[in-house]
Amino acid sequence: MKNSIKLLPVTILTLGFCALGITGCGKASAPKNEVTLAELNRVVSMMSTSLVGAPRTVEELTNVPAFKGRPFPTPPAGKKFAIDPVTHQIVVVDR
Repeated sequence: MKNSIKLLPVTILTLGFCALGITGCGKASAPKNEVTLAELNRVVSMMSTSLVGAPRTVEELTNVPAFKGRPFPTPPAGKKFAIDPVTHQIVVVDR
């Protein structure tokens, strides 16, 4: 129990730094460039290890504050993006 209490501040700080890294520290003047697959995978990975849990669909990621107002990448023709439930990574699948 004592170890859990000692790790709580470290966990909170780690999640806070991850959130700052994803949001870019609130740079309001940054251009609204397309979300990269690396960013999507990083968020899916972080969510899968949090209490929130991994999203089931890529569409659920549109609610992530760091992605607001930014377009998502377009999959190849006849394909769509999905989240692999085992690896928690974005994959390309047939429609």
